[in-house]
Amino acid sequence: MVQLPIEAILQIAGVEVIVASVENQLQIEVMYGIKIVADALISDSVDTEFDLISLPAQLYTILELCRVFDKIFKELDRGCRIRPLSL
Repeated sequence: MVQLPIEAILQIAGVEVIVASVENQLQIEVMYGIKIVADALISDSVDTEFDLISLPAQLYTILELCRVFDKIFKELDRGCRIRPLSL
């Protein structure tokens, strides 16, 4: 059986995908020691408008993302242009 990461499936379907790192660097190590290079840092993407955000199922990564989402939700409270997120 061949497994593809969700970003590959979305790209095959013609969706524009941005892979963002929650670390302070673009090159990150994911499960099983696989190394990938992200397109952007998540902290640099706070002002970007997204139609969908897909979260990995690793607890550590999700906890790191909470810090960034806190900033996004505070901006929503101030009435900025960020639309609601699909989680």
